Amino acid sequence: MNPADKTHHRLDLRDIWAIVKKRKLLLILPFLAVLITVLGFSFLVTPVYESSTTILLVKSQLLSRSIESILPGEPGSLPSQVEQKLSTIRSQILSSGFLVRLIQDLKLDKNPSLDKTAAAAKSDFPSYNVEEIKYILLINKLRRNIYVQFRGENLVEIVCRSDSPQRATDMAKTLAKIFIEENLKYELIGVRETLEFSDEQLAIYKRKLDESEQRLKNFKEQTIKLNLNEVSTNTQNIREIDSEVDATRMELTNLGRRREELKQTLQTAGLAQYFRFSSSQLETLKSKLLNLVGDYATLLTRYSWKDARVLNLTNQSKLILDDIQKLIGRDLDSFQPNLEPGLKTALTEYLFSAYKESFLQNKQEVLNGVVDKLKGVLAKQPDYELTLSTLQKEVESNQKLYDAFVQQAQGSQISQQVQQKEAESKYRVLEPATAPLKPVKPDRPRVTLFGIALGLAVGMGSVIVSEILDHSFRKVEEVEEYLNIRVMGTIPRIESAGPSPSSARSKLITAAAVVVLSLTLVLLLIKFVTS
Repeated sequence: MNPADKTHHRLDLRDIWAIVKKRKLLLILPFLAVLITVLGFSFLVTPVYESSTTILLVKSQLLSRSIESILPGEPGSLPSQVEQKLSTIRSQILSSGFLVRLIQDLKLDKNPSLDKTAAAAKSDFPSYNVEEIKYILLINKLRRNIYVQFRGENLVEIVCRSDSPQRATDMAKTLAKIFIEENLKYELIGVRETLEFSDEQLAIYKRKLDESEQRLKNFKEQTIKLNLNEVSTNTQNIREIDSEVDATRMELTNLGRRREELKQTLQTAGLAQYFRFSSSQLETLKSKLLNLVGDYATLLTRYSWKDARVLNLTNQSKLILDDIQKLIGRDLDSFQPNLEPGLKTALTEYLFSAYKESFLQNKQEVLNGVVDKLKGVLAKQPDYELTLSTLQKEVESNQKLYDAFVQQAQGSQISQQVQQKEAESKYRVLEPATAPLKPVKPDRPRVTLFGIALGLAVGMGSVIVSEILDHSFRKVEEVEEYLNIRVMGTIPRIESAGPSPSSARSKLITAAAVVVLSLTLVLLLIKFVTS
């Protein structure tokens, strides 16, 4: 039976001190071993730098405060809503799309060691190529080193860790920029789609408007070429020209009778040889007169019969006829100065009637052509008016639609600018990322405290285990209690002249075993923490 099984130990502070003093080697060696190992590991481990940026999410005030006050529930966001919002933002930032863009912007895939790791892992992932494996490894690593958290209801903090202070800063800045740009893109996608639709329709109706205007222009030019004029094609004007044709026809008839009378008179007087009398001046005036007749065709298809231009042409014709008559009289005076006045007058009238008859015949022919042309145009006038009206309405319709899409495009541009300003104020970097001055890992003060605490724990554990395994008597009372006899005296411990080899060896082995166990425990703990 062991003494410890029968006795009940009551330890006081002096007993504890005695135990510590007795087992000081088991306390000190593990303590120093653990502390030195932990501190050494803190100097060997790769430092980790941390950079963070804070984004302000401004809540859109879509409803007035008076309306919000009458809505059920407390104002503000519920904890569950805040947690859901944070989860959504965290998932968005840590999504593959965001991280792939981060990798591409910072060129994180341009790393020789990463190429080797991906090539080594190719055998485990035969369905992926090396580039895809690189991105998978980088995305998994980034997700372990990026943290998203709320620092209030509307403050999102993005924390990035890396072994390089500049890279940690660049990661935080780039992620904040990507987050804001993607959210701005999402906010403006509706306006941009409307703007793109307006631009497409604007181009379509601009083309339609140009085409309809060109058709109207071509029709008007064709109308002008056809000399379509509301004044010239007026029925009253056509009747006046037709009346002039009738008057010309009657004048020709009367002139023909008069010529026959004069011809008989002159033949009786023996003046038939002068029937073909002419001169170069007379032929020039005749040619000029006939040219004026041709101008009727041009003027009467554009102006009325009573227009000043037409009346002026008629007066010019009369003046030329008067000049021809006077010139014939002067020429006859030169050739036949002794001719009787009566016969001279008859001969002059006969010769002049030939020129006038030629003039009236040409005039009648031209006026008949004008009347026929104007009547034909007048018959087609309703078709021209209908076509003109249709083309004008088409232009007006296309113009209205074009103006409507211009206004819509302008409104969409204004809306886009307004929403962009609102979105820019809604997502704003409140605290930009800055380069860290010192690493967050390893934190040597904390590591030292951890090593001290762990060393003390291991040392005290070693002492406690040793005490539990030690079954020797420590006090006289333990002997009396165990043997149920009174102790009459004690013999002090007699120390030998030198330490016992077996005792020293035993202590050394025990201390070494404790140190090895302590180091093993520390290494396992470090591996667990860093994995």
